[in-house]
Amino acid sequence: MGILARSRLFISNSSMMTFFKKILFFLSPLPLIFVIPIIVLILGREYISIDQALGMQMKYSDSLFGFVYNDQSFISYKQALVEYKNPEIIALGTSRVMQLRKEFFVRQDMFINAGGGAENLNDVSQFIQNLSATSSVKVILLGLDQDMFTSKENTFSYLPRKTNFFDVWKHILFTNIRKIYTDYARKKYSLQELLRKQSGHSIGIAAIIRGDGFRSDGSYRYGRIIEETDMAPRVQQQIQDTLSAMKYGRYASFMTSGHEENNIETLRSILKLAKSKHIEVVGFSPPYPSKLYAHMKDSKEYSGTINLLPKHIKQVFNNAGFTFFDFSDITLFNAPDTEFIDNIHASDKMHIRMLIVLTENIPSLKKYIDVKILRTMLDSSKENILTF
Repeated sequence: MGILARSRLFISNSSMMTFFKKILFFLSPLPLIFVIPIIVLILGREYISIDQALGMQMKYSDSLFGFVYNDQSFISYKQALVEYKNPEIIALGTSRVMQLRKEFFVRQDMFINAGGGAENLNDVSQFIQNLSATSSVKVILLGLDQDMFTSKENTFSYLPRKTNFFDVWKHILFTNIRKIYTDYARKKYSLQELLRKQSGHSIGIAAIIRGDGFRSDGSYRYGRIIEETDMAPRVQQQIQDTLSAMKYGRYASFMTSGHEENNIETLRSILKLAKSKHIEVVGFSPPYPSKLYAHMKDSKEYSGTINLLPKHIKQVFNNAGFTFFDFSDITLFNAPDTEFIDNIHASDKMHIRMLIVLTENIPSLKKYIDVKILRTMLDSSKENILTF
């Protein structure tokens, strides 16, 4: 019986080993699902940390930074960029201020665009608070979107930047592997195309493939828009779609909400914080296409945001000893609708027009901005956006 039992045990173990071999054979292709994503991430330089990306941008002036799958916070990138460059003047706000560029300033090394570094007022406060005691920042051009004041939620968007190599890889692969395969199947890029473009210095799929990404000064380059022969039809359609959405109440974030006073109080604390750091804040509200502005101005749901809110903001700035300009209406600074790159984002040319108004009215900005140079840029450019 003992011999028989041992024999049965041997047979049982042998069968089990066969079973395990079959399971391993069945599972062996699974690691292969990571092969294409890993190649894409390597060729697209998506695995690079923010600190490494900044190092490349410091070395190569033509380097663009545009991740697609490595979704580390752009707020972290902009905070790090300001730390690295230590400029005297920065633009801060949402994506609607990203078209301010170093070429608009007397010395190009004195400016950094931190647009995208603040999605809401608490982000603005956190960004300023994070400026080190040795920071050279003396002026902040602060873009204040209307929905920063109508929003109930004003939570922090800031996330610490990932520096551990394995944390970065693990996060990208397990978070975005499906998206990588979907984009690859839809032929948004190919391995051959990524290989052909390895000689460049850009970082991230968007930057390498489309030419979309942050320049070394923090401003954003829309590669696809620059290459458009005529962007007017697309922009006009986007404006019309936005108007339709507004009429059906699908742009609620821009409606008067009742949360404005709490957010105004947050703004007061921001200006107080800036003053304690000896930083001058020049505030402005970004512009809207004329059709959108006219609709909001005359609409019961949006009129408070457009007509009354800027007056409250201006008063807060005046009380703090700072200046605020409302650029919502483009006719006030002679800007054409053709200088919008989409339904809410003004082009770099329109930002030149706004800078001229600010500099002509705020003497302290003349140290940083030469209006004559800006006017020459406008006169010499025949397109609706700058192409350099």
